[in-house]
Amino acid sequence: KDVESITYYSEIKSMNWAVQKDILIEEVKRLGCIRMGVTDLSGKGNFTDGSTSDLSDMNYMKQALQGITNITDPSLSKIDNTMVIVIASPIRDINDKIIGVLVSTHENTVFSKIVEKIKMGNEGYSFVINKQGTTIAHPKKELVESQDNIFENAKKDPDLQSLADIERKMVNGEKGFGEYSYGGVNKFMSFAPILNSEWSIGLTVSRDEFYASLNSLKAKIAVTTIIFILLGIA
Repeated sequence: KDVESITYYSEIKSMNWAVQKDILIEEVKRLGCIRMGVTDLSGKGNFTDGSTSDLSDMNYMKQALQGITNITDPSLSKIDNTMVIVIASPIRDINDKIIGVLVSTHENTVFSKIVEKIKMGNEGYSFVINKQGTTIAHPKKELVESQDNIFENAKKDPDLQSLADIERKMVNGEKGFGEYSYGGVNKFMSFAPILNSEWSIGLTVSRDEFYASLNSLKAKIAVTTIIFILLGIA
């Protein structure tokens, strides 16, 4: 929404790069992204870091030219070959006609920083996968950069099949709960699709930690019960 709102600036609608550049440099600082740029309808664009590129073959460009603001999975940048996330939003004139596309490039860790805040207990964590089962957000950022895929991993390691079965439900857009074993640890996972996207989020925690508070409660109840039995006998 932050990126989309920039397309309403009169300076951006001007499609004059000399005017657009200064505005976008300030927006890059405000949003903390890597760079911003504007392309014409052919996909050729200028960016705030001085680079130029032809993005006509990129899917995010095609969607933006159809009037859809969209955000990509982490992928290799066509400009500098680094792992990034791109947001593309159509620029419209006063008659609501699409005249260009605003492109905003962000570090691939932007999703991971969000899901790091969604956790349970001390060891529980969240992660996000796309419809192919590829990890796009995870506390272990190397899994995002390597485009880790549980379905491919399970082909090599049968012990991962229980996790792959749960993630199969995730990519199918289901919502639910499951149990699996990973690295010799029994775990629980709840999962749900992320609205208005082709992604799904999972929240996982070890079975021991999940039941830790319940076990503590059981112990307290047992001790209290024994005390009252002894008092009753007395």
